[in-house]
Amino acid sequence: FYNANGQLLSDLKIVDKKLPELPTMAGFKTSATKWVQIGTDAEFDAGADVSDISGGKAFIAKYDSPMDDIKITINEEENIYAYGDTVECVAAPPEGEVLMYWTKTISGKSEAEIVSVSENYSFGAWEDCTVTAVYGENKHSLGRAARKIITSSVSAGNETAIMAEFIGFEDALEKGIMIGNQKITMTTDKSQFTIVNDSSETEVYGYAIVKDSDGGFKKIINTENK
Repeated sequence: FYNANGQLLSDLKIVDKKLPELPTMAGFKTSATKWVQIGTDAEFDAGADVSDISGGKAFIAKYDSPMDDIKITINEEENIYAYGDTVECVAAPPEGEVLMYWTKTISGKSEAEIVSVSENYSFGAWEDCTVTAVYGENKHSLGRAARKIITSSVSAGNETAIMAEFIGFEDALEKGIMIGNQKITMTTDKSQFTIVNDSSETEVYGYAIVKDSDGGFKKIINTENK
């Protein structure tokens, strides 16, 4: 069984020849709507009897389209996005100035975070936020000291998922989320990662492993936004 994002749902099994309950996924306010048999596109409800179906018993969860309900303001211009939509931010500095950096303020948090120094900054929509271009005479360098990991929560049906955004970690050897002492490692080079905490652990952190100046390795863990 797989979730719609490709995650293997190893805890789910066919019991008494019936399919398990449908899963949830970050960004969707309800559970999946159907199980789809991979390779046939046949759809089944949770609890459906699959004793008579032919072919491999591999299934992927199907969801309705996410709602367009995420409010993102870019340089005072407000737009509405669905979860996972790519948000494009393009700098337009006044004459004589350059982009110094972009800041992002997540809804419910008072402080803005520097998130990029690139003229074109993009990210996946996941929560209401405000993104602002800051212009000046000189470019800003997002050095190692400015690296940060921003974490927050996002709806996943009846559960809550954890979103981590990694700023300035393009050269990281490994990135992911820690639930207690358990590491869940990213398998892509993207800057955002989401998981559902289905354990009893309450301490959740984003982490990254990078090379230090001495050629060794160190783990950076966010503690401000855990």
